[in-house]
Amino acid sequence: MGNAVQTLEQLEQQVKMLQSKESALKRLLEVEHILEATFDLRKLLNSIVSFAAELVEAEKGFLVLKEDEKDELHVEAGYHLRENAVDSSFPLEQCVCAKAFQSGDPVIVSTSHQESLKRFVTREEHFRPIDRSDCEFACTPLKTRGRIIGMLVVVKGADATPFPKTSVELLELFAGQAAIAVENTRLLRQVASTTRSIIATSIRALEARDPYTRGHSDRVAVMCEQICRKLGLPEEHIETIVNAAKLHDVGKIGIADTILHKSEMLYEEEAGIMREHPLVGVRLLEATPLLRQEALLVKHHHEHFDGNGYPDGLSGEHIPLGARIIAVADAFDAMISDRPYRKAMSRAAALAEIKRMSAVELDPNIVSSLIALESGQPKV
Repeated sequence: MGNAVQTLEQLEQQVKMLQSKESALKRLLEVEHILEATFDLRKLLNSIVSFAAELVEAEKGFLVLKEDEKDELHVEAGYHLRENAVDSSFPLEQCVCAKAFQSGDPVIVSTSHQESLKRFVTREEHFRPIDRSDCEFACTPLKTRGRIIGMLVVVKGADATPFPKTSVELLELFAGQAAIAVENTRLLRQVASTTRSIIATSIRALEARDPYTRGHSDRVAVMCEQICRKLGLPEEHIETIVNAAKLHDVGKIGIADTILHKSEMLYEEEAGIMREHPLVGVRLLEATPLLRQEALLVKHHHEHFDGNGYPDGLSGEHIPLGARIIAVADAFDAMISDRPYRKAMSRAAALAEIKRMSAVELDPNIVSSLIALESGQPKV
């Protein structure tokens, strides 16, 4: 009878293990789909941490990456953490996962009898189950190219069911996914940065051939940053918009100098060629995955608020916010710069023209931000 009960318990454990592995496989496939759909590393890592914590019935979870050349850990993602935990940093030697970093193997750490870890958990209260100082941490290394780049950590209260061996195996699967995501994103960022630099250099070379447009893209980028900050946009949005502003005229690389530098008004056919430059720019940028957001803004920076712009005739808030910001900065810088067919306007005259274009070609809210910024500038 005892053997039969033992066999039944073993079967139940095996069934539970198979169910856990099936759930893990489904979650891993979900992670794959997220990875294919987005290059947002924070979103991806948050999904990995939450999926992993839920599967092993942990109360909390977090993922840390080791900062290059430093023995510090930076919290990149979290599950049920307290406010301000994500984006915090702390020394590696004081972390519960220090032993796992040293050994390179998964480690389960209990704080019950380790005063130094109790002190860590009390101080870094974001990471412990609410109102408990005794916890169990399952720490799983993120490895890439033979080195440890971070750690996936899930947390239970010490009075909960301990992490079984199967939990460690499941966590290793998710840590592997996280390591791949981090490495791929870092490589893509390097490619995007290099591509962005090459294109920006090409634009400067293009503008340098024409004294009337020299420095235009850089000035537009500076103005866009000022407008973004006036609007209170998040830092990551500002970075994308400023980068797109630097690249907004990249499509003009393929346009003949006879059209670009013409001193009279363009013929309709020439104007049609000029209107192609946003689409040419998109084709150049979207080949690099991490430049697709910039590509979208480049594509739509000549849309008009009333829907009469190009290339798609978008209107109002259907036009991406970054493109609306670039449109205002682009128009204002063009007005206060000399052109072959006219002299530069004064800033006051340019602002008056920008006001006239408000709600017609340009977003009124962004126009208001530019006016507010210019009110603090010396008038020319």
